Amino acid sequence: MAPYTQQELEALLADLESDLVERKESLHGGLVPLARDARKPIFSLTAGDGALRSHAAAARAAFGDFRTLVENILQRTQAVPAGRQ
Repeated sequence: MAPYTQQELEALLADLESDLVERKESLHGGLVPLARDARKPIFSLTAGDGALRSHAAAARAAFGDFRTLVENILQRTQAVPAGRQ
């Protein structure tokens, strides 16, 4: 398989960036500072780390967000680009 062209890589990065932007609100709504202070991934935050009520729910939902993001990255980077088979 030949490497991706610059244009294909830029399109891939643009798609991944849009995925991240969609998740930004839920992640930056106080979870990032909590995770940084606890030295834990966002999806591992607990009430003991300060993730209470809506933050706790957002922390639990973050696991699914990260899983979806990883699956999208894997899908896009492991697929053979059109015309490169």
